Amino acid sequence: MSPARFLCALVVLAASAIALVHAREGDAGSAAPSAGHSLVQGIVDVRISLSFGRLKAAGTGIVLTSDGVVLTNNHVIREATVIRVRDVDNDRSYAASVLGYDIRDDVAVLRLHGASGLVTARLGAASSLGVGDAVSAYGNALGAGGTPRRADGTVTRLNATAFVHYADGSTERLTKMIESNTDTLPGDSGGPLVDGHGRVVGINTAGVFGAGTVARSEAIPLAKALAVEKAVRAGRASPRIHVGTGPWLGVLVEGPDSDRHGVTVAEVSPGSPAERAGLVRGDILVTCNHRLLVHPNDLANVLFEDGPGTRVPIAWIDRMGSSRSATVTLGRGTPQ
Repeated sequence: MSPARFLCALVVLAASAIALVHAREGDAGSAAPSAGHSLVQGIVDVRISLSFGRLKAAGTGIVLTSDGVVLTNNHVIREATVIRVRDVDNDRSYAASVLGYDIRDDVAVLRLHGASGLVTARLGAASSLGVGDAVSAYGNALGAGGTPRRADGTVTRLNATAFVHYADGSTERLTKMIESNTDTLPGDSGGPLVDGHGRVVGINTAGVFGAGTVARSEAIPLAKALAVEKAVRAGRASPRIHVGTGPWLGVLVEGPDSDRHGVTVAEVSPGSPAERAGLVRGDILVTCNHRLLVHPNDLANVLFEDGPGTRVPIAWIDRMGSSRSATVTLGRGTPQ
């Protein structure tokens, strides 16, 4: 894990990027002229700290309400210890907390503290799109901040399935995606995909970029993301949707380990439950709550079932090859 992590489930910049679209399926189409609008409002830069500032990351978000409810990707804020959001329209920065999230659909809902009078995004619907329609992706490309970068393109596929590979080795299968040939970059994750009339129709989530590659991006249809937001704000938790701040173990993991079961501990946050239990960088975390960990996303899925304050047993192999175990009390995610 590098000191800076730009978030746009995109790839080939190994340490800087987060994910790679591996495969897709759906209705294919051809290119057409790019979108004609030039300005979209209701966009925020999302900046997070992991391990209490030792690692940084950047992404994008979409303002839904004037008092600071924001949509972004779950992978943007995953394992964050601090979240700061800068509103592009008023150039003010806010502390943010997580209202809830859906790991499988990669959607998170944030609340900006002390926000009022924010300009909200103009919302549309992916159902209005057809293959060949003009779209533009906006975002905090490469974490540069300031005026969002705009990437024009066209819809090339609807109802696409994307197998997304993250830099930590985890994989997600995202369905019913909007595929386009917009040239998105790391940092664009969570930003709006906009139709030719300037209306948000999706959330930029994954893509492929780099020298010699054909631009390809995947976006979550807006209606799908808004369904998560509605459930979160209504307090309707489910097997897919977590309401409230998530549990916090305090490790970043990668892997899987090539020789054994388990995932490799890449970072341990100071003062975290994991540090108090004795975990250090380079250990192999084998089980959490009696569940075998094979891929990094297994840990997130296990913790999803528990809340802050829950006591869970963990087992690991230390760097000397000795088996160790402990019971930890999970903390509260994204402390401010």
